Amino acid sequence: MKAQKEYNEYGDKLVSMDAALDADICGFRIPQIECYTISARVPKEKALILEEWSGMISDDQSFLCFRPTITCLQKWLREDHNIHVFISYRMNVGKWGVDAYDMTMGAKKYVETRTMKKFNEQVIYDTYDEALEAGVSEGLQLLLRSK
Repeated sequence: MKAQKEYNEYGDKLVSMDAALDADICGFRIPQIECYTISARVPKEKALILEEWSGMISDDQSFLCFRPTITCLQKWLREDHNIHVFISYRMNVGKWGVDAYDMTMGAKKYVETRTMKKFNEQVIYDTYDEALEAGVSEGLQLLLRSK
């Protein structure tokens, strides 16, 4: 199996296969240069990414789903589904926190669901990219639960 590349040619981080499949289930249909494919003889969890895709897929592979960048998926969640991924820097520990929430829930509901308890239980990440990836995954899970 080929090693999957993590970044596109512009240095933007690409989503994992799990996130790409979740986005596909949620209705992500924005054409991307990168995609995941699956061979007829290889199960889904071993899908390969094509190095270069121009709309043609070889005979032994079939299209599985688009593979967007994390920032593209973050923008799609925000603009199409009103799910905001908020990344914050925790200065006291020098790490990154993340919160994904539905922007239509209103301030009162936000405060009820995002209290200090959530803040204290929040997973923190060493890098901004790790936090953003976790936030986008959390946003996709919110969207999946609402469907």
